[in-house]
Amino acid sequence: MIQTAFSAFLASLLSIPAVFLVGVRSKTLRVATSALMLVALAAGAVVGGMGFWHGARLAVDFSQVSPLPFALGLDRLSAFFLLLICAISVPVTLFSSSYVERHYQGWGRALLWALLPLFIGSMVVVVTASTAFAFLFGW
Repeated sequence: MIQTAFSAFLASLLSIPAVFLVGVRSKTLRVATSALMLVALAAGAVVGGMGFWHGARLAVDFSQVSPLPFALGLDRLSAFFLLLICAISVPVTLFSSSYVERHYQGWGRALLWALLPLFIGSMVVVVTASTAFAFLFGW
């Protein structure tokens, strides 16, 4: 179950920018995208918490689709940092949803909302990297 939640968390962080860029002009879709990001971050925090407290170890290997070995793993230390990243990103996302709507317009707002999940995803890749290529890719 935790393996599926971790994979869904990673997939959602990669798909949120595409969903947002498709509906950049719709306020309803922008709100739905930020809600989707909050749900994804909550799932990441749950995965991090379960991995930290229960010591669950898991791995996701993308080496079949990448030219170099690319694998992500979760142990107690990386689960702690995953929990920390996701727990801090929830209030940041809540604050950003009103701040960005008020202070940015057009493509500036679109780029900010498209790049925020990718930035959080890169932090997650750095702390969960099991191979050197994965770490450098996230960095």
